[in-house]
Amino acid sequence: MNLEWYLPDPSGVSPIGPFSTEEIEGMVEAGKLSLDSFLCSPELVGEEWKRVFEYSQFNKFLKTSPICPPPKVFSKGIYKKPSTGGRKIIDLTPVGEEQRIEIDAEVILHDNTSAHIGKVNKIGTNGFEIRFSTELEVGKGSEFISTIFNSRQLHTFSAKCAVLGVKQVGGHTIVEAYFLRVNPINKRNIIGLFDSGSPVEA
Repeated sequence: MNLEWYLPDPSGVSPIGPFSTEEIEGMVEAGKLSLDSFLCSPELVGEEWKRVFEYSQFNKFLKTSPICPPPKVFSKGIYKKPSTGGRKIIDLTPVGEEQRIEIDAEVILHDNTSAHIGKVNKIGTNGFEIRFSTELEVGKGSEFISTIFNSRQLHTFSAKCAVLGVKQVGGHTIVEAYFLRVNPINKRNIIGLFDSGSPVEA
């Protein structure tokens, strides 16, 4: 299937294109398009616009191209400067009482060195649980940018998060993550899920 791709016109008059898949790949490799750039393929999504990383045709770029600016990673925890001066380590223990709800969504966990695609098992206002189909080496306390997409219940959004726990189950990796910074609008959207579905225990 020969797909045709279109780019948004800065003037807002009409889309630019069509381009072939090979031409789009060339633009990404040359730095003319980022993985965050918007793209449309009428054969796949009609008139809807999605970002480059949301199309499986360009997955090969994910491992080498971070989507957001790299966060700072600490191997022994996340440090923040308290108002009294000095620095303290934040206790990275899971939020045991938080209510979670199951959703159908994919997630990209990415930093300055790599990107990994997984499935969101459960999500709450403070964090979420991710399932990766392969064993993954992720350290507790590591900071990542998480991009949640391909969900019928939530719009695509990115949030800074920290890894609270990692376990291997039957060849899969289950990652427990805590939101460090999330847009208030996205947080309200997550809260809205509890009005339309049945929350489950974390």
